[in-house]
Amino acid sequence: MINALVADASAKGLFLDENQELSTNKEMVALKWFLRIGEVNTHRKPLGEKLLEVCNNKLTQDPRGGLTAICNHFGIDPKESWLEYCCEQLDSALKNQGEGVVLPPKMCEIYNTYQEQYGFEGRAVHSH
Repeated sequence: MINALVADASAKGLFLDENQELSTNKEMVALKWFLRIGEVNTHRKPLGEKLLEVCNNKLTQDPRGGLTAICNHFGIDPKESWLEYCCEQLDSALKNQGEGVVLPPKMCEIYNTYQEQYGFEGRAVHSH
């Protein structure tokens, strides 16, 4: 999986001089996240209003609002019993109390920009 992620990032021209420095699971998850956000951003303009982004942290903070927004986006009338059931199934957002993420400088900068853009807590520090 590591080689595939690095190959995908390299094919997209992402972090060409930093990909070989990655070795931990956290670093790989960050790279995977960059690729996913890049894919969404590629289609953002062509999709326009058809794109609905749902972030886990916002969905767990306000499950009823998030689920209603999803239903409305697809023209579905959310039934009250369904909303109640789904809200009961969602856990609250996870908080990582462990060590922070250490990334190469360029990746660190982008990671922190995305964390802020999406309203996520925590920031990476760059490796030296």
